[in-house]
Order: sequence, then C-alpha cells, then structure tokens
Amino acid sequence: MILHEIFSYFAPKALVLALLYFLVLVLVFIDLRGGIKKAKRNKQYVSSRGLRRTMSKIATYLVVLLAVTIVDTMLMLGIYGVRQYGSLLTTPVFPILTFIVAIFTGIIEVKSIYENTDKEYAEKIKNIAKEIGKFVKWAKG
Repeated sequence: MILHEIFSYFAPKALVLALLYFLVLVLVFIDLRGGIKKAKRNKQYVSSRGLRRTMSKIATYLVVLLAVTIVDTMLMLGIYGVRQYGSLLTTPVFPILTFIVAIFTGIIEVKSIYENTDKEYAEKIKNIAKEIGKFVKWAKG
C-alpha cells in the first residue's frame, strides 16, 4: 500500500528526470554532429579520439546528473515523509537540483554547438538571441 502510494507520487517526477537526461544527451549528440561537420568542412580527419572524448563527456554528464538525482531523491523522500506526518512544510517535491544541473549542462553544450558553427551562422544565432532577450525584457514590463 505505502509503496504503491510512493510510486504513484514519484512516477511523474521520474518522467521529468528521464526527459532531462534525454535532453542533455540530445544536446551532446547535436554538438557531436556539429563537431564532425566542422572537421569535415576544414578537411580534418575525424578520429576515434574525438569520439572517445564525446563518450567521456556523456559519462561525466550522466554521473554528475545521477549523483544530483540521488540527492534530489533523498530530499524529495524527506519532504514527502514530513508531509505525511502533518507538517506545515509547503516545499514542492520536485527534482530541482537535477533540473538546475541539467540546465547548466545544456548551456555548456549550446555554447559548444555555437563554437562549432560557421561564423556567419553564429552571427545569425547571436542576433536571434539578442532579439529574444529584448522580447523577454519587454514582456517583463
């Protein structure tokens, strides 16, 4: 009974975690694709060393995400347990640390993707980012 209740409570959070892990992997593979295209464009040999670096990067990212997810899980279980005993604690049970680390990892990968693009295309991306920034400032009022 209690396991079923805990599982049904945390299952949506597990889906969020799976999505975060997946999105980080997608960004790494987009970066890999961009790096390979850049190497070919510059007529450089695409070696297994570069592919091994990508695998090492994936392993590092996943280990860091897993460690933070374990801490998040302990925090969420603690908050869940306190709530069950009638506490006034209103902290949301959400894997916030994993979310933050995934965002930072994503920023690193987006920067890497940006570095692998052509200068002309990179300038277009920079201009789009500036326009988005202006829109966000305008929307905030």
